[in-house]
Amino acid sequence: MNMTLTGKRITLTTLTPADFFSALDVYNSNPAYNEATLGTPDRTMQDLQLEYETYAPIPSSHWLGIWTKERMIGLTHLLIENPHDQKSWIGLLLIHQDWQRQGYGREALALLENHVQEMNRDYLHTGILAQDTASLHFFGTNGYEQYRQIEGTYGQLIQPILMLVKPMNDSAFSLS
Repeated sequence: MNMTLTGKRITLTTLTPADFFSALDVYNSNPAYNEATLGTPDRTMQDLQLEYETYAPIPSSHWLGIWTKERMIGLTHLLIENPHDQKSWIGLLLIHQDWQRQGYGREALALLENHVQEMNRDYLHTGILAQDTASLHFFGTNGYEQYRQIEGTYGQLIQPILMLVKPMNDSAFSLS
């Protein structure tokens, strides 16, 4: 199912195999992320295809490229309803290194949250690596709260993961 979410400076559109070279550029501009998830600073096309093919068949799964008018500057994966726990999840929100700290991640997150609200979901979850203090700060300043820490598979490695959640409407229960 195709999806397009449009913001002021960016558009999130369904990722297709034709976009994979641009997506690989986004991943490989973030070698620390690749190292943390794969154990190597460089992601291959095969790595990208495997990750894409793992989640693409899920009916409510959306791989999205984050585009300015000129180019892809990021990637995200949104799962409206995880078939294992029926929760909404952001599986990935990754901005190209050259475009970070300019508000694009915050704008992409707002577009994802608005879409989840429109789908009448009460909460949006994400999991981040315990050592990823930048992501913890990013999601924390955007209203997400940690509710659990687990040992789990993140990428291809087993490691500590912080589980975060944000209520999507006023009637949802808050952790604070």
